[in-house]
Amino acid sequence: MKIEEITADLENHLWTFNGLFLGLSPEQYNFKASPESWSIKDVLCHLVDEERLDFRARFMHLCESPDKPMPGINPPAWVIDHDYLNKDFDNTLSEFKKERNNSIVMLCSIENIPWDNCYEHPVLGTVSPQYFLENWLAHDLLHQRQILRIQYAYLKSKTQGSLSYAGEW
Repeated sequence: MKIEEITADLENHLWTFNGLFLGLSPEQYNFKASPESWSIKDVLCHLVDEERLDFRARFMHLCESPDKPMPGINPPAWVIDHDYLNKDFDNTLSEFKKERNNSIVMLCSIENIPWDNCYEHPVLGTVSPQYFLENWLAHDLLHQRQILRIQYAYLKSKTQGSLSYAGEW
């Protein structure tokens, strides 16, 4: 994929996320299908952290210093360490939009992306700037699907009758 396609997709995904988050009540965005599952608010907080601490940071690392160790991340720990439970949903949504826009501006401002830069990751193997950009897009899509699943589970928890007429989930 070309950088123009990637940045366009990242921008389009921002619009999709905004639509998925728009108009949700606290009951909806705090709903968990089970105690160990994530809420929509947890997903949103995670997206902010991933935007800032994972994909953008690791992409820039590969562009600027691929010979140095990759910055560490621990997304499961961020739920507690970054206090997702007590985050304000609307502020977090604004923060995500700001961070995504910062990422798009950053990507558009790089004149010559060093596509050949590689890093030997101990778990992932050889990774490149292209690898992180494509996985950034995939990450967005996976979480869009997750949000829809949570919304469906919320609807199902509030519904008196069967949802089978709508079609198979």
